[in-house]
Amino acid sequence: MILEVGGIKYKKIAIRECSLLWLISIVGRVDGCPSAHVRVAGNGQPGQRLKIYLPCTAMRTEDAIEFIRHEELVISGPSNWADLGCGSGTFTTALAHFLQSGSVIHAVDQQLAANLRIPVPAGVQVNTLELDFVKNEWPFEQLDGVVMANALHYVKDQSAFLEKLKRYLKPEGKVLIVEYNTDRPVPTWVPYPLSYRSLEKLFKTRGYSHIEMIGERPSVYGNANLYTAIIRK
Repeated sequence: MILEVGGIKYKKIAIRECSLLWLISIVGRVDGCPSAHVRVAGNGQPGQRLKIYLPCTAMRTEDAIEFIRHEELVISGPSNWADLGCGSGTFTTALAHFLQSGSVIHAVDQQLAANLRIPVPAGVQVNTLELDFVKNEWPFEQLDGVVMANALHYVKDQSAFLEKLKRYLKPEGKVLIVEYNTDRPVPTWVPYPLSYRSLEKLFKTRGYSHIEMIGERPSVYGNANLYTAIIRK
């Protein structure tokens, strides 16, 4: 079954009954999350045209650009980045606006939309890759930076993951994090949350000395603010 929402086709979906509505899990990005749920009206009969109800709209590109804006993202000459848990590529696009021509961003997620196209400025290359970045090794290295936008809260052993991350980053490499500023877990959505205070503690224990919050904004869900942090040794 293929579901099309907003012009993007999703080939991997799961459906479960919920009263008169059905919940469909799709690969997308709401609030920067690598996955989202939508509601559909109908009884799920084969061939039925279902009406889609999105819970909210994705963060606009211009908002994402401003949310991550920081002088340390501007590196002279081409640079090599990875967006882990890229979803629909909102923050891949945002990051690309700060990179020089010849730069490469590896956009990684376990499941990518079938016809995903991530728009970036001319001269910046995006390589998309379906990969479990926690369990599997990465086919790239010597990264100047890594972006994780609402992806780290899906990693159960975050300390071990940071040790793995270190193998792929240059010594001067940067980590750009977007997360919810809460330590209260939400099943499925935010299983292993990281408030900014918890993020500071986590990265300091792994030898990072510079941990800076560079932005904060309300979440469309209203439960906790989103924050952005840039981190380096």
